Amino acid sequence: MASGGSSESWAVTLRGRPLAEISVRLIDAETSRTRATGLTDLEGRLWVRHPDRGVAVSLCAANRTVSIHRRAGGPVVCTPPMSLPPDGTLELADTPHCAELAIAAECSTVMRRTFDTLAPGLGGAARPPTRVVVPDKSPARLAFVAPVSWPDGRPELRLQRTDAPSGEWPRAGVIAHELAHAVHFRTMPLRTRLNIAARYSAWLASKVATGEAPTHAPAIATTPLVAWLEAFGMLGERFDAYARALGSRVSAAELGPGFVDEELSGGPRLSRQTPGYWPIDTIRPIGHGRIDLGVEGHVYASVFVHRGAEVGLQRAVADYLGSGAAGVTSYEQFRTYLAAVA
Repeated sequence: MASGGSSESWAVTLRGRPLAEISVRLIDAETSRTRATGLTDLEGRLWVRHPDRGVAVSLCAANRTVSIHRRAGGPVVCTPPMSLPPDGTLELADTPHCAELAIAAECSTVMRRTFDTLAPGLGGAARPPTRVVVPDKSPARLAFVAPVSWPDGRPELRLQRTDAPSGEWPRAGVIAHELAHAVHFRTMPLRTRLNIAARYSAWLASKVATGEAPTHAPAIATTPLVAWLEAFGMLGERFDAYARALGSRVSAAELGPGFVDEELSGGPRLSRQTPGYWPIDTIRPIGHGRIDLGVEGHVYASVFVHRGAEVGLQRAVADYLGSGAAGVTSYEQFRTYLAAVA
């Protein structure tokens, strides 16, 4: 426990890992009223002024990036009030709702590590947090982001319980992939997201009707819409894995060029730590009108890797996200968009 003047701090952890940027409510032990609110810091520390006056703490699975809910339209998940331990560490392994707290912390970390690097200033945009529902109770078996949700029409991230088992840390790859979709959808007007929801659902239904698995993968042909959307999910997942592998050894400015070089050289770092890594170094840029417009790996390679090598990865991402506001939903439309804004 650290102290300074009339303040003391506690490390908030799950299985020994810090829970950064978790919403905190300090509750007066005598009156049960909320004394103050805030967030744990980037090191997962909780600071309390005048702890000697008697205070309990409730942690909520919310921050600037996401808010976590057990059901659509339900309240943010929060712990019951807890006493602060004398040893200076608030370990949450056996605490109710610890999985939801870990999801909120991981989402904040991925947003900072990956999307603030790829699209500087994105995290500081004046937008409400992305709503996350866990566990998802729809027929889906995998995590997904609904482009439109009740009651306000905002995108909504749905996670399965297997993505973040109780008492364990959530799967970073899943979080990065799905946050990419949430970031992308939030650039789009409602009419575009409604159109996407209808067309994506129709594609899923067509797969089910023919007995095929309604799944996508880098080398599988789907549709130009599906490939366009999933290409950014690929970028989020792969770039986050690269950033995690390097840690603090390189600056944010070096991550983008280094990542593009990594992908163009066959992914020596990524392939060692990513099961089923799909190399794209042999994938050439898409030619106009070719069938690979519906293959997400080819769209990913063209939009983010090859174009990233030409104009810089941040510029490539800015153009991709900027096209969302213009209603772009395929690589063909993106080519037209780039020609119009050039």
